[in-house]
Amino acid sequence: MEILLHKPEHALIDFKVSILENPFTSSDGTVYRNTIQIDFFDANGRKKETKHYGYLHADTIYEMMETDQPISLNECYVKNFSLAEFRKRNSLTEHLPVTLKKFFAKNAFFDCDIEVDFSHSVFENSKITFEGAMFGNGNINFSHAKFGNGAVSFRRTRFGEGTLDFRFAEFGTGNLSFRFAHLGSGDIFFVNTKFDCKEIDFQSVTWGNGVTDFRFAKFTQGGVSFEKSSFGSGKTDFKAVEFGGEHVDFKRVDWGDGDVSFEGCEFNNAKVSFRSSVFGKGDLNFEEVDFGPNEVSFERTEFSSDKVSFYRSKVVSINFQASRLSAYFDFRFAQCALLNLRETILRDIIDLVPEENEIPILIFNFSGMKSMGRINIDWTKNRVKDLIYEQTDTSLLEKAEQFRMLKEEFRAVGKYGDEDKAYVEFMRCEAKWLLHSELKKNKTNGLWAYPFYFFKWLVFDKMGQYATNPLRVIFSMGVVYSLFSSQYYILPRISDANIFSSNNFPDAHSLPVAFYYSAVTFLTVGFGDYYTTGLLRMVSAMEGFMGVFMMSYFTVAFVRKILR
Repeated sequence: MEILLHKPEHALIDFKVSILENPFTSSDGTVYRNTIQIDFFDANGRKKETKHYGYLHADTIYEMMETDQPISLNECYVKNFSLAEFRKRNSLTEHLPVTLKKFFAKNAFFDCDIEVDFSHSVFENSKITFEGAMFGNGNINFSHAKFGNGAVSFRRTRFGEGTLDFRFAEFGTGNLSFRFAHLGSGDIFFVNTKFDCKEIDFQSVTWGNGVTDFRFAKFTQGGVSFEKSSFGSGKTDFKAVEFGGEHVDFKRVDWGDGDVSFEGCEFNNAKVSFRSSVFGKGDLNFEEVDFGPNEVSFERTEFSSDKVSFYRSKVVSINFQASRLSAYFDFRFAQCALLNLRETILRDIIDLVPEENEIPILIFNFSGMKSMGRINIDWTKNRVKDLIYEQTDTSLLEKAEQFRMLKEEFRAVGKYGDEDKAYVEFMRCEAKWLLHSELKKNKTNGLWAYPFYFFKWLVFDKMGQYATNPLRVIFSMGVVYSLFSSQYYILPRISDANIFSSNNFPDAHSLPVAFYYSAVTFLTVGFGDYYTTGLLRMVSAMEGFMGVFMMSYFTVAFVRKILR
């Protein structure tokens, strides 16, 4: 029934082998003298299923190999098959390649006392199949095997408790499938394995609780898919693996609680996706990885480990949108044009501060982030203004919210200077957004929205940077005072407005008196020795208000600095 193809196989827990005297006829019509009955049991010792196979002795298979016959093990039970034993039987040197012509083992059962040995084998047929086969408890050795250019299928294959070894194996240009296979509970090795296949399919594979090791493997051309695979509690190691195909798919993978390492990997031109994956409690190592020119997607991925490191990695664009970041993230990339953390949930720390002489991230988008952790970032080293303002897919309000969030982050760690800078940019973005919002509602709102925006820009921003810069306020006070002082000197010469002395001093119209009167008015001292008439009365009232306002503005900015 095809329904079996839609779910992964279960592990071999325990089984019992019985030899029956009655013959067995396989689905292709081959008749075997004896039937093998295998009863399968679950972890509690309860019988789950019973299967029947034709019995074929290993010596019979060796004889077929010696006479170059096709080897069909479909629906056969084979005990202790070993190419090492075949070499010994034929006085061949150790590790001499052994050719297997037209080899088929669909729905076969390989049992052993110690090891099933296919090491240094050479498969020559156009299609090699172990589909639906089972390997009993014991080591399975395919090291240095050469599968030729035919299609290879380990689809729905089940392995037991021993080590599964494909080290230095070579798969040719035909498609390779392990889909829905259960690779047992032992260690699994694909170290230095070469995959020249057009398509490599590890979809929905269940990897055991032992070590899964792909170190130094090469995927030269085909697409690679591990979609919906499930890893156990052992370490998963893809260190220094080279991917050369069009895509590498790790979508919806359950990585278990073991450490996961992609250190030093090269993805070349492959499109890489870890979308909707779940990483457990083990540390994740993506250090010094070259992700190539395409976007890398970790969208909607869940991280629960202590540490996730992308230190010194190179990536053009990496996307963590809507992911749960419950680990310490080291985002000190060697190269990164865009880091997308939109709508993420941050529960720990992300480190963005580059080391000396390193190129920082060019664009950092974290709009909509819900932060319950910390963002370690430096205003200058990370060029924070550029990180946010160069975002092309966020609104002014989203940019404002990001600056506001960084303001809180800087305050929490005592970086008050950076906090002030973030606060100023937050207020600027918010002011522009309010202006654009009013204009979007109705263009006639510009009659009052533009003057109101200009007032905030001039008074709150330029004069004191929203009360974050007391020196800027003092400088602005000097500019305002000078402007008013000049009015007291110029207006009497072009209008009927004038300055008079209460004591009839003759210098009432001089430049020093204009600056003196402006000072006592600006500072609201009001000695009364000079007074104005005409238009200068209104100027005096305006200067008195500006003096009170700007002295208050300075007090707020100054006290804010001192208290911190």
